Amino acid sequence: MTDRGSNTERTASSFPRDASCRVFLKASGAGVCKVDANGRLIGADLRFCRMLRRRRKSLIGQRFVDLLRPEDRDADIGLAHKTAPEGEHWHAEVRYQRKADQPLWAIVYGSWSGAPGDPSRYWLAASVDISQRKDAEQSLRNSEARLAAIFDYSPVGLSELSTQGDFLRVNDQLCRLLGRSRGELLAMNIGEVTHPDDVDHSRKAISQLVETGSPASLEKRYLRADGQIVFATSSISMPESVGQQPQVVLAVTVDMTERRRIERELADDLEASKRLQAISTQLIPGGKVTDLFQRLIAAATDIVRADCGLIHLRDGPEDCLRLVAESKVGDELKAICEKENSGMLTATIEAMHQRMRVVVSDYETDLRFANTEAARAYLKAGVRGSVVTPLITRSGIDLGVLSNHYGEPVAVKERDLRMLDILARQAADLVERIQSEAALRESEEHYRTLFDSIDEGFCILEIFLDDSGKTVDSRFLQINPAFEKQSGLKNALGKRPTELIPGLESSWNDIFGSIALTGKPRRFISEVRDLNRWFAVYAFRLGDPQKRQVAAVFSDVTEHIHEQAALKEADRRKNEFLAVLAHELRNPLAPIRSGLQVLRMSEIDKQDHHRLLILMERQMQHLVRLVDDLLDLSRITQGKIHIHPEKTALQDIVESAVEGSRPVFTSGGVELDVRLPSETIVLNADAARLAQVIANLLNNAAKYTPAGGQVWLDAQVGGDDLVISVRDTGSGIPENMLRNIFDPFIQVDERLVRRQDGLGVGLSLVKTLVQLHGGNVTAHSEGAGKGSEFVVQLPRIVIHPQAEEPKPQAEGEEDLGHHRVLVVDDNVDAANALAMMLRMFGNEVEVAYSGDEGVSLAERFSPELMLLDLGMPEVDGYEVARRIRGGPWGKSIVISALTGWGQDEDRQRSKEAGFDYHLVKPVDLGALRQLLSALPTSMRH
Repeated sequence: MTDRGSNTERTASSFPRDASCRVFLKASGAGVCKVDANGRLIGADLRFCRMLRRRRKSLIGQRFVDLLRPEDRDADIGLAHKTAPEGEHWHAEVRYQRKADQPLWAIVYGSWSGAPGDPSRYWLAASVDISQRKDAEQSLRNSEARLAAIFDYSPVGLSELSTQGDFLRVNDQLCRLLGRSRGELLAMNIGEVTHPDDVDHSRKAISQLVETGSPASLEKRYLRADGQIVFATSSISMPESVGQQPQVVLAVTVDMTERRRIERELADDLEASKRLQAISTQLIPGGKVTDLFQRLIAAATDIVRADCGLIHLRDGPEDCLRLVAESKVGDELKAICEKENSGMLTATIEAMHQRMRVVVSDYETDLRFANTEAARAYLKAGVRGSVVTPLITRSGIDLGVLSNHYGEPVAVKERDLRMLDILARQAADLVERIQSEAALRESEEHYRTLFDSIDEGFCILEIFLDDSGKTVDSRFLQINPAFEKQSGLKNALGKRPTELIPGLESSWNDIFGSIALTGKPRRFISEVRDLNRWFAVYAFRLGDPQKRQVAAVFSDVTEHIHEQAALKEADRRKNEFLAVLAHELRNPLAPIRSGLQVLRMSEIDKQDHHRLLILMERQMQHLVRLVDDLLDLSRITQGKIHIHPEKTALQDIVESAVEGSRPVFTSGGVELDVRLPSETIVLNADAARLAQVIANLLNNAAKYTPAGGQVWLDAQVGGDDLVISVRDTGSGIPENMLRNIFDPFIQVDERLVRRQDGLGVGLSLVKTLVQLHGGNVTAHSEGAGKGSEFVVQLPRIVIHPQAEEPKPQAEGEEDLGHHRVLVVDDNVDAANALAMMLRMFGNEVEVAYSGDEGVSLAERFSPELMLLDLGMPEVDGYEVARRIRGGPWGKSIVISALTGWGQDEDRQRSKEAGFDYHLVKPVDLGALRQLLSALPTSMRH
């Protein structure tokens, strides 16, 4: 082991005095090492060890070449100068490789001791750290490049002038401003483009600048090539010259033509003038990437004196290259470049694979490429040699290749090749930066576009915690345009949610705080009661956990929540309706079934028989009414219900309604009091529908009024309006049901009434039918047990009493018999029952149970009337009617449809199919009587 304290003495004694003196005289303060004839270290001083950050013990025995960066090992001065005579010195710039550190740039000064061939011969190397100088040189190059870019792409005119005013350098903006090319201006003096009246002033300003060195600013007029005058402000200055460089004048020219025009037109508008000055003096640096590539390839071909050059960048998969710049490249060489992507081995592909420069001196003799497809292609394109340099960034990313080609065999100096390597490295770094900036801009643009265009609200929140880690508040750091629409909060940026929503539920803070602390995203739906809104939220932690930032994407789902609630309510009503429907259908079916069973008993007397028939007919009418209400409701929901107004007496409408409702009042023990105007009131209304309105209101009142109660029907005329009121002493309507009392399937709680029958659609039909007449209906009640009142107001439908009243139709004896009738229905029981009824009227009746049988029987029987079911299988009623009407024997037959479909469009369709009448099942006896009595007399026997 050695004693660190005596390092200087040991170092001095470990090297020959004469060689050491020569080295230290050459480079004072350098780190020194001693290398034997085989290139291995046999000595090193403390400064050299510190420079490499290595212990002396680890250096001794190492090859000197292994201490260098791989790319600098061809500069091994020790091995390269083994035969140098004793005492001869040399030097080189190298980069030492330091572990886990940046390389160390150094100048190595070397000197041999001993004659060539002497086994004890060695050489000393003194290394001087020049890393700072190298960094300064790189910074200077970067600065010069930035200044050149600023000069070339400045939005104001820039020029360098000699002290005599000759243009030495101009940028594109000055060329555009003066309307001349760069070449034209570089051959001119500034006086040649200056207005004659301003030439002396301009030259005097330059002379004064040269004498005093003080910058100056002057307003002057320039003359464009087309003769137009340009008003401009020129600021001139004289940078300090370096060394023997001649003095130059730097001129900054800003086009002031537009400002002068505005100043002349709006002299008193100071604000506009300031705005214009700010715009006119604004500098926006920038440039095209394609121009940068062209400058790079031009510089590369100039350095190595190539005939043409190209730059390829990697594009997608491995070995896939894209041409981005070329100089003086012919079509044949471009075709080779396209083949390089197809797997052909070329110098370009080789350089990309090896990640190092490839030089092909001559494609005819190069051992790697001679007689290959690539060599033949290059030679055919007129290329004899190539220099291909990979574009590898300092971070080791392979971006592409820079290739130069020659029409003659390559003879490039090593110095020029190294310069090309440096250019390639700089180009790679520059391209990487440009690509990164472009990718960043594209990413930011995509983010901004997404951020601004999504319909959902988006915000970033900063979460505030107390000392215990509990969330106490937050703040909006960022919001998107849809935030206000979705949340209803205005000017939220930078504010705390509790500032905007004082009553905000603490659960929101708890959720966002948990996400910020745990990093686990959450998807949830919650309500903000102060806003009366529901939100669907997806929240996640954003960025560094220490920042405690949470991003949230949310949307207002209040309407959806309400719709779901409405759907649930509708589903509940549907279920209740189905239960009520089953109950209401069983109510009339039960007595009908019981009556049928009683009729089968032979002991029943005539009086009981008559009462049973009346009961069964009443229950059947109730069933028909239920079906009619359902059909009317269906028409309402489909918008297919219509009214057919005609002149009708109010008294007739009320009488019809009361007559239909009388059994309900009688069976329930409820008294009905009807009060109508004494004079005859004639309405222009649909009598049947208006009677349905009044009957539904009366039935509703009777249903909810207990026995012994009373119902009042009152009608009054006020101006041109008719007001009909139905008031009762029944169970009343709870306040919470008044708003929905006219909705379908709504019924008052059955616990408040004595009985309930019906489907809960009557009041909904009332509202629709009244509105179709242009009126409205309202409901009033003081509450449960205090009765209710329904008021119908019908405007502008009253015809005054002096108008002609309709005359009652004369009644005559009905003759319902002596006709040939054919019944066609696939329902055997229904067909036979109808035939039995027709025979009881005295008609001759035949029955068919299918469409084909009906056509065949009609042709043989020649009926006067056919009752034809529409919905038969295989051959329906429409087809039967078409066949019958198609024969000469069937044109005079009266055909009536017999169907369960009774809507207006159903009646229209049967009419268009050739039917004369349309009867709806179950067939009403009155309708059947009317049809039989309407048959022409000529048809009767």
